[in-house]
Amino acid sequence: EEALQILWAAQLFHPERFADVDMITKTQAFYKKYYGYDLSKENAQQILKGLPPLK
Repeated sequence: EEALQILWAAQLFHPERFADVDMITKTQAFYKKYYGYDLSKENAQQILKGLPPLK
């Protein structure tokens, strides 16, 4: 998940340079590739906000 953290931080500190990065899609793709898990858009949003998953 560290790769996602770098992108997240880059977008946070330099939004104009990383406006084209869709963190929700990147997070979903990461979870699918490395965990074999289909992460919902809503739960990806929760993760990016530092909140627990929805039930």
